[in-house]
Amino acid sequence: MHRIEPFADLDHFKNVNDNYGHAVGDQVLKRSAELIEQCTRQADLVARYGGEEFVILLPGSDGEATQAVAERIVNAFREYDHETAEGEHFNVTISIGIASQNTVTHFESPKELLLAADQALYQAKSQGRNQTSIYRQSKAPQRANLHSV
Repeated sequence: MHRIEPFADLDHFKNVNDNYGHAVGDQVLKRSAELIEQCTRQADLVARYGGEEFVILLPGSDGEATQAVAERIVNAFREYDHETAEGEHFNVTISIGIASQNTVTHFESPKELLLAADQALYQAKSQGRNQTSIYRQSKAPQRANLHSV
């Protein structure tokens, strides 16, 4: 079974709530879901995982197609200009981690797949945010490394 899981997180979202209030933060979360959905197909599923995190299910997509979707999402966030009721403008970026279950990389459960995507997301964040990172399992057993895109 080939399955790919992008896991996304809004960068510095706490600053939105701190600077503009939770009502604006809620609007940013709603708009973020819409931006992600605009970059995916009708058959895909975008779900808020918690806080400012989103899981994106792309049934039937291969690694190349998933990476293209992730890059479209990152670019859409870079370009989108949020506006408060008072007319203040600001941007919110997104980081995405991708893990793939295929003939090379096997996970025992969906939870393990999601944890691998989360590790890739952490790598994207640690390398400066506003980007996509792909989980890569090394050839050595039980070791993993991450490759940024």
